[in-house]
Amino acid sequence: MNETKLFLEQCFEFINGGTWNENEYSLEGIHVVKVTNLVNSGVERKKDDSYLPWSKYEKYQKHKLFEGDVVIATVGSHPTQQGSVVGRTSRIPKDFDGSFLNQNAVCLRNKDTNKINSRYFFYLTKTILFKGYIEGRAKGSANQVRMALSDLKKFNYYFPHISYQRKIAAILSTYDDLIENNNKRIALLEKMAEEIYREWFVHFRFPGYQDIKFEKGIPKDWSVKSLGNIFDTASGGTPSRKDIRNYNGKINWLKTGELKSIFAFESEEKITLSGLESSSAKIFPINTIVIAMYCAMPDISILAEPAATNQACCAFLPKLDYFTYHYNYYLIKYAQPHLIQYSHGAAQQNLSQDLIKRFEVLIANEFIIKKYTSIVDPLFQEIKIIMKQNKILREYKNMLLPRLISGKLSVENLDIAFPPSMQQEEGKVD
Repeated sequence: MNETKLFLEQCFEFINGGTWNENEYSLEGIHVVKVTNLVNSGVERKKDDSYLPWSKYEKYQKHKLFEGDVVIATVGSHPTQQGSVVGRTSRIPKDFDGSFLNQNAVCLRNKDTNKINSRYFFYLTKTILFKGYIEGRAKGSANQVRMALSDLKKFNYYFPHISYQRKIAAILSTYDDLIENNNKRIALLEKMAEEIYREWFVHFRFPGYQDIKFEKGIPKDWSVKSLGNIFDTASGGTPSRKDIRNYNGKINWLKTGELKSIFAFESEEKITLSGLESSSAKIFPINTIVIAMYCAMPDISILAEPAATNQACCAFLPKLDYFTYHYNYYLIKYAQPHLIQYSHGAAQQNLSQDLIKRFEVLIANEFIIKKYTSIVDPLFQEIKIIMKQNKILREYKNMLLPRLISGKLSVENLDIAFPPSMQQEEGKVD
């Protein structure tokens, strides 16, 4: 296998993120990609995304992103810290082509497609080799470090022939494409379940609504109750990190940043029984609804497996059996924006157990809740199955990636089928 030693500065154009004042933003216009948008190796839209007016296009167009660009976060907590973003890499998907990159990140744009395949390089950034390079050169304190572009440009690697790179990229991209297609299926199923909820419990167009009497605009046999009246609520806790016996156990321990999907499966960190018993953390049962109280609101998930949480999470435990997780999930999700309006805290928007318990919501009758559950349960079950499939696909991809990049698993003599996404980007491939 032919290999060529190349430095990143030989292969890529380095484009810094832009710096602009908050008063330059507008409600619509050019979408801005921030470090917070760089998630799961890709880019994710947020409800609080920022935009620049089109009148700023000429001024800031040098920060424009194109599909296939690799973006690296250059500022954040030290890579050894949990949840660090410095060195996090994402590949710009088609939906974000034309967005502008904000500060604290750099865009690497391929200068020579005959030598470097951008997808291959992106997968290279996910290896211990590249991550270790970032970790060894990020300078600053534990809470904030910066990766100097001069150091990043000096990263070098013995790149295989372009055709070999493309084969490896094709194999790994096939996994990513399957995951992305599954994500689209999940989003569609979620939308279907939510649309039914909105139609029935927000617009009151549930089965048989024509024959129901309404009083003051709501069905007569529905009721307004506090969340504390229908749920027991509880928060978690954080075991001391000074005692190494508290971590690397088998008990799921979720933090707010992990409440991003409709279902929460395994946690990033796991705690031990001693960690559980030495803190205020407690194990919540499957199908418990959990929301974030302190940051990144509104984050909400359903526990797909029993799990403990940290103190920044609030768990909802229904007092009556017919309050199913399907109904509870959207009931609490729709209450969240109103809860946040009443939240407090100077630096962050914080919710308290007392505030949550006192908050009032409109509750449907038992028959309608059970009817809704029977209709959407197949949708929720399908979502759970697809999410499990994605989990398995990620595990296989993560096992293959270092072996493919290192050459331990050779693809030289394999006839690789290139996924449609690569064919669309590169046209005819070698």
